[in-house]
Amino acid sequence: MSAVSMERQRIASGVSHLDFILGGLFIGDNVVWFDDVGSLATPFCLNFIQASQAQGKPLIYVSFDRSPKNLLDKLGPICDYPSLIILDCFTHGKGTGTEIFLKFYEEAVEDWPCRIIPVKKPWDVAQFMEVLYGLHGTLKGDVRFVFESITGMQKLWGSEESILSFYSHSCPRLYELNTIAYWIVEKQAHSRALELRSARSRR
Repeated sequence: MSAVSMERQRIASGVSHLDFILGGLFIGDNVVWFDDVGSLATPFCLNFIQASQAQGKPLIYVSFDRSPKNLLDKLGPICDYPSLIILDCFTHGKGTGTEIFLKFYEEAVEDWPCRIIPVKKPWDVAQFMEVLYGLHGTLKGDVRFVFESITGMQKLWGSEESILSFYSHSCPRLYELNTIAYWIVEKQAHSRALELRSARSRR
């Protein structure tokens, strides 16, 4: 194997100044955003999605905190990208499967170029992982992920231990699968142990 082939592949984050500071992103990176007001991470995530779109890369957006309608409004024109997949963990999670949220799938889901997939038991960590990695297995090339958010996961899963277990198993697995993942964490909403664990794992 040549030295060139062993080099990690560098890609753009979509924010030139951030790329200058970090030296770019690399396939296998897990990038954690600590957000103390609930909106500071959004521009970085949107630019990351746009950069992935410009490169023609598939992206899975995992949403625990927003209904599909709310998330589509937030993402705007980005939703016109057919290789964007929204994994909806809200409707049957915090949305408790109520009619107002299920109605989206009866009326509007087919109107969007992106794919929107509801997870029926998002509180079941094993089933969530089965759906997530099963979906990844249908895609080709280096896949991008946005997890919104670790804080929302913990509120649904009920314990920080579940988050730590999922996160510690997922980071090396995502690395081996040649992905790049953005993770959003609400600042000061978790123990110091979780914050330190996630902060160490960028590369």
